[in-house]
Amino acid sequence: MQQYLKLEIQNEILRTQNFVKICETAALKDDNQIDEAEKKLIKKIDKATSKYIKDLKKALGIE
Repeated sequence: MQQYLKLEIQNEILRTQNFVKICETAALKDDNQIDEAEKKLIKKIDKATSKYIKDLKKALGIE
């Protein structure tokens, strides 16, 4: 695999992992708590990003 493409995929994996943490932090901004609706949404985001990361790793041949 071309070196620059591999690096971009690795960067996307890191950005996607950080996205879940950013969403959790954003949910805490208004009242310093994560309510049930926010928890549900974050869980959905986490599930979707986990699948995306798995697909990216598969493309790299590391999973």
